[in-house]
Order: sequence, then structure tokens, then C-alpha cells
Amino acid sequence: MKKTFLLILIFVVTTTLAAQDLMTIGEVFDFEIGDEFQTKGDGLNQPPNADRITITDKYFSSESDSVFYVQFHNSYYSDYDGINYFYTKTDTVMYTNLDSSITTFDSWISNDTNMSYYDTVNVISDQYCNTLINGFHCSIGFFEPVSITRLFGKGLGLVKYYEYNPVDWSDMDIFLFYYKKNGISCGIPDTLFVSVPEDIVKPEIKIIPNPANVSFRVVPGTFTYKEMKIFGSNGSLIRSQIVHNENLTFDCSFLDAGIYFVLFTSESTSYGTKLVIR
Repeated sequence: MKKTFLLILIFVVTTTLAAQDLMTIGEVFDFEIGDEFQTKGDGLNQPPNADRITITDKYFSSESDSVFYVQFHNSYYSDYDGINYFYTKTDTVMYTNLDSSITTFDSWISNDTNMSYYDTVNVISDQYCNTLINGFHCSIGFFEPVSITRLFGKGLGLVKYYEYNPVDWSDMDIFLFYYKKNGISCGIPDTLFVSVPEDIVKPEIKIIPNPANVSFRVVPGTFTYKEMKIFGSNGSLIRSQIVHNENLTFDCSFLDAGIYFVLFTSESTSYGTKLVIR
């Protein structure tokens, strides 16, 4: 009986320590302005492609539990005839609950009884130049199971997103193949599109006045946006509003004093900025 209890205790302690060793969301998605990331999809018979991202802005919520990154994409995809299609866009991403374990992140899947295989990854990766990698491999189902892999790198974000379903032969494999942080590069960059601008120009959107009190006016410049969202300092969505061209003045009297994040979106891109209410 004592031996059985001791074995159970060792198992519980080992499992707890392994969970504590995993990174937090804040450690995974810890980017700086100027960081570069290049990912590509390499699914079954997928033509060449690359999503090349540069971090152009960064700011935190007032309570520092959420972080916002403005990303510039200079990317391309190809069709099966070998024709390349290039595009650029700017968007804003948000990560919250920064002190929580990466196992609480949306795309993390925990082990359960529907899985025939599950393995947690916690390694230093040579592929990513001695970077800590957390993640998991799992197989959902027991006959022709669906295979899933998610890998996260310290300061690199999601570095691999893989799913394979043998029933319908669907295959998705998106992975990070190059990054540059603090002037240090890892991997071989994709330079197919040589006209990457040296100075990335942000959309000319201004909020006047800022700080605001009762209302504010939006001066979009050359940016045509379709929707405006206001987020609180904790990252929660407060208001989402469809925007018409003639409606450029917005009521903010319902907002308490503090710092807010306003996200403008168009059909192909998005842009975020701060709003201060006094």
C-alpha cells in the first residue's frame, strides 16, 4: 500500500512540475517592434506561398494583461499554374491573459478519452536556433484518427500548425521557417518579392480630439474602413459598429475615463490605435 501511494505521489509531483515548466502566453507572444517572421503553408500539393510579417507597433492595456501588435504583411501565394499573387496588408492582433499557461491558449488541445495518442512537447529546438518550444502532438479517434500538432516558440508565437484527416485526405501544415529578432536571424528568408518597402507606411487614421470626452471625430486619410471596434483596457470588446462614409463622428460619452483600443477594419486589412477618455 505504501509503495502504491509513493508511486502515485511521484506521478502527481512529476506531472505538476512538467506543467509548471511550460511557458506562459506572454512568454510565447513576446514580440518587439522590428521583429520579422516568415511562415508558409506546406499542405498536400500546396503551391508555393509565404506570409512575411514585420511588427510595426506594440502597446499594452492599462493593466498590462493584454498586448496589441500591429503587423505589416508583404506576402504572396501561387496557383497551380505557377502564377504568383503578391499582396500587402496591415492588421492588429491582441493576446490576453499573458500570465496564464500556454495550455490555456485557444488553439491548445488538452488530452481526453477520445484520443488514441497524446504527447506534450517541452524542448530546446535546434531548428529554431536553440529556442524553447512547447506544444503537443495528438491523434483524435481510434480508427483513422485525425493527427494534430501545435508548437509554440518562446518569443516566436505559433511556429507550427498541423492537421491531417485521413478520411477526406485534408492536410494543413503551416510553419515558421525564418525569423529575425533583435537583429539576429534564424533560417533562410524568402526574397521572391524584392520590392519590400524599406519604410512601412501606416494608414493615416487620426482620432480628434484625443484625449476625448463626449465625442470624437475620425479622419481616415486614404484608409477606407467598414467597421470600428472599441476594446477596453482588459481586451474586452465594448462596442462594434458598422461605419458609413458620412458617419465620421462618434459618441463616447458612455465610456469611463481611461485608455481604450480602437480597431478599424476594411475588406482586406485592419488598423488599431489608442483612444484616451478623460
